[in-house]
Amino acid sequence: IANGLAQNRSIRKVNLSHNKVANDGACAIGNMLKVNRTIVDLDLRLNSIGNVGIQHICNALEDGKNTTLQRLFLFANPCSSQGIHTIGKMLQSNNSLRVVNLSPPSNLHDNDEAKMSIVKAMKHNFVIEQLFSFDYLFQSQQVDFYCFFKHGW
Repeated sequence: IANGLAQNRSIRKVNLSHNKVANDGACAIGNMLKVNRTIVDLDLRLNSIGNVGIQHICNALEDGKNTTLQRLFLFANPCSSQGIHTIGKMLQSNNSLRVVNLSPPSNLHDNDEAKMSIVKAMKHNFVIEQLFSFDYLFQSQQVDFYCFFKHGW
C-alpha cells in the first residue's frame, strides 16, 4: 500500500485505522511520506505502531521533508513516552500539520522530557491548531488539558 501511495498523485485522504499496522508498516509509511505530495489526512488509529514506527513517521515529517500532510491520527497505538517525545520534537520543526490526535502512554505523567517536548512544540509551532488526546495528557504548571485548541486561548 505504501509503495503505491508513494507514486499516487490523486489520493488526499488515507485511512489505515484498525489494520494491524506495526513498526514495519509504519517504516514504509514514513518512506512514502518523504515523497508523496498529495496526502493531507493520514489516519493510523488503533494499530500496533510503537516507538520505532513513530520515529520513522516523524523523520518524514520534520524539517520540511513533507509539507502537505495536515492531519495525523495516531490514537491507540502502543508507543511509550519516548514516542511522545519524538512527536514533540517533530512538531517543533514541522510546518504543515494542523491537527494531531494521539493517546499518551500510561507512564507519560512520570516523564517530564516527553511532556516538555510537546509543550515546547506548542509554544514554537505557529501552524498546529489542535492537539487531541482522549486520555490523561498533561498535568503540569505549563499545561493542563485534554484537548488543546491553539487559537483563542
